Amino acid sequence: MQNFAIKKGSDILYHQKSASIVAAEQQCIVISVNAALETLTPAEYYEKIEQGLITRPPSEMVVAQCVTRLTYEERELAEKYCDYIRPLETEAEPYATEAVRRIIFEVAQKRGDTGKNVPKLGTLKGWYRKYTSDDIGRNVIKMVKSTATPRASQFYEAMMDLFFEVIDKEYLHLNGSSATETYLKFRNQAAKYLRVIPKKHRKKEKVIKRSTFFDYISKLDPVEVVREREGWAAAETKYRYSKEHIVATRPLEHVQIDAVHINLGLTDGDGNYVGMPVVYFAIDVFTRTILGYVISYAEVRTEEGIAAVELIKRIIRPKKKPEHCVNGYPLYGKPESLRHDSGVFSGKLCEDYLAHMQIHDMTSEVSKPWRNAMVERFNRTFREQCCKKIIGYVGKRTAEYKDTSTVKALAVCKVDEFVLITEKFILDVYHQNPHAGIDGMSPAQMANKYKALVEIPSIEYLSKLNSFIGREFTPSIQAVKGIQKNSVFYINAKLAKLRNKIDPSTKKTVKITAYYNELDISKISVLDPFTGEQFTVDCTSIKEPISLAEYKALKGASKKRLSATSRKTIETSTTIIGDIQQRYDEKEAEKARNKKSHEEPEIARFIPPEELDEIVGQGKPTSSQEDTSHLSVESPSSTSSFPSAIKRTRLKSIKRLNT
Repeated sequence: MQNFAIKKGSDILYHQKSASIVAAEQQCIVISVNAALETLTPAEYYEKIEQGLITRPPSEMVVAQCVTRLTYEERELAEKYCDYIRPLETEAEPYATEAVRRIIFEVAQKRGDTGKNVPKLGTLKGWYRKYTSDDIGRNVIKMVKSTATPRASQFYEAMMDLFFEVIDKEYLHLNGSSATETYLKFRNQAAKYLRVIPKKHRKKEKVIKRSTFFDYISKLDPVEVVREREGWAAAETKYRYSKEHIVATRPLEHVQIDAVHINLGLTDGDGNYVGMPVVYFAIDVFTRTILGYVISYAEVRTEEGIAAVELIKRIIRPKKKPEHCVNGYPLYGKPESLRHDSGVFSGKLCEDYLAHMQIHDMTSEVSKPWRNAMVERFNRTFREQCCKKIIGYVGKRTAEYKDTSTVKALAVCKVDEFVLITEKFILDVYHQNPHAGIDGMSPAQMANKYKALVEIPSIEYLSKLNSFIGREFTPSIQAVKGIQKNSVFYINAKLAKLRNKIDPSTKKTVKITAYYNELDISKISVLDPFTGEQFTVDCTSIKEPISLAEYKALKGASKKRLSATSRKTIETSTTIIGDIQQRYDEKEAEKARNKKSHEEPEIARFIPPEELDEIVGQGKPTSSQEDTSHLSVESPSSTSSFPSAIKRTRLKSIKRLNT
């Protein structure tokens, strides 16, 4: 991290004046300009950088790609793949049999391969097909490293959630239950769960057996287990010199990231359904601090690579204290290593960004969440202690039985309200609560105690964050409207100038490289092919940040987006949840009124035979003078007599009513 630190004595230009950094801490930066001192928070400092008020002489930066460690055998195999595959790249028809046979002969002679070491025609074609696939992306290293996917767990995620819930409550705390006692309590909870699900689904659920339960406990992170059951000092003493287990000794040394799906329907400010949130969290292993979060929205559960990239940015970038929170974020900076699962965080977009930011990452094995235990545990805490209080939350996923239509019908919480509740929980609740795993200290106290060990990122390093703003695509620049993406247009003077520079003709469309972020479609980034510079182009119709999911909800409702109404006053989560409860009650009351209006009419009262004769025969009203409009007999007041057939038919109808 030394290469990226803002150090005391660094020279800068502050408002076009020569200045120097006198002090640089996590909470403040002191600048000396014209023999005067000025103090800025890190967030204000980097905001001025983005505004161009603080600059530094440009310097060339060489982006070092992450180096994957290979064994001697893997290195030899990688060289073999390169020798045989690269000649195919220059062939017009790389799968042509004659071309493949010729390359095998030439490369084998050059390498000295004989016998089984010489690949067959089908083998080399298979290598090339794999090499050019989307999963490998022409990366030989990925071909060499083992790609065998471990057998997924046979248990549904609901049962695994139940396993970790019992482990957290009974096993992972000081003087907690033994493994045997914990297993017995798990069996009781599993039996209760099976009783509440539909009978037709019970056969599909497989309860974790005793041997498997103990096997899962043995695979828990031993450092975490000792910290929770015996204390922080005991874990440090036991595993300080261990080479097999990861022990964090300082902030940002190890960071875990993960995504949690929340079964809660959200709406926009106009009441249009947006979707269910997927929240991406990053937690520092040493201090237990939440370094940042990102929320994406979708009607069907899905994880977005661009959201994973945005999460990495928020880990590194300093953040302002939200106005509705009492506390701010206590920790930020460049993590030394990231651990994540094999989902969206292992995608090409996220891997490229980690290499771009020079961050080492580690991937947990498939279906083994205990490898990423810290963030997985926080996910459960977030669902249990925060989401359960929100009206419309239908609980954690229970195998295949969740119905998104139910979630949509119960949607009363707004997107901005969910964001406020999430931030309040992280900053004012979770960060302030003591944790047994850090000797009874709170994450905020741990971050404050060890903040001297964290160095703030430099201007150059942070400038790389914004140079990678989204997913790459290749749009056409229209002569008048500019670039179109998802039915919205992006145009400014710089883009129009670039188009004319590429092709002065006003009739042809020009293709360029651009970057698009689904979490904020109010702007895109365009790459200038002549200078390599990226510049921002704003949307012509969307003037404020909005996600693609929110925009689609507004577009589907054919309504204009209202101005963002941010909450200026500090509000508690209880106040916001009260607003949600009120809307939910109003929604239920409206349903009750609609149901009542569609109820069946009252049953006709009994009419004695003598009154029937009087009504049908003489056409006179009933002696009780009651309203008989609800009967299936028309009043004969408009005529003195009826045809006999009609009289008989109506008499029979009324007699059936009486019986």
